Amino acid sequence: MGYQTSWKVKGLIDLRKVILASKSPRRKKLLKRVLQNFSTESSGLKEPLVGEIDNPIEFVKALSVGKASTVLKRNNDSVIISADTVVILGKRILGKPKNMEQAIEMIRTMRGQELDILTAFTIMDSERTVTRCVESKVFMRDFSEEDIKKYIKKANPLDKAGAYAVQYDKGFLASHIEGEYENIVGLPIKALKEELERFRLYSDE
Repeated sequence: MGYQTSWKVKGLIDLRKVILASKSPRRKKLLKRVLQNFSTESSGLKEPLVGEIDNPIEFVKALSVGKASTVLKRNNDSVIISADTVVILGKRILGKPKNMEQAIEMIRTMRGQELDILTAFTIMDSERTVTRCVESKVFMRDFSEEDIKKYIKKANPLDKAGAYAVQYDKGFLASHIEGEYENIVGLPIKALKEELERFRLYSDE
């Protein structure tokens, strides 16, 4: 069960329980910037194997909706927030590596390349569903094998899409990014705030 939401702001009347459909500590930390109280619950959905996808935006949105709808079935009086992030290299979606060898090889393929990071989030209750996808870009340097080793020591690439976590990349791999940093981490705060306002769960006023 989720907790009742409490607010730092005035003028909100929606006090339903809010559940983040994720056990990701990164998403939990980001959502804490917007909502004070919520619970977390894993959807239990297995992420599909990925490769070349014709429409990656619709793909990641469908994953996000699937997570939210699964948790809503178990908590139909709550508001569910879910998200899914994919890393795209060329026309290929990079999933989570199965082992460290696969992670290192995945990182090597990014050398000197441009990554598209798509995060789709969903806000769902028993009456409404809102899903949006936000894109950011990461530009990789012509990094060395030593840079990869330094990155691996900082990050745990095995639970990251594409084996990449921008928050642990201290300039080892990427030269710069375009778009919202939080979106690359796993939750686009700006767009999320806009939709939470429509659900009367957040306000800057």
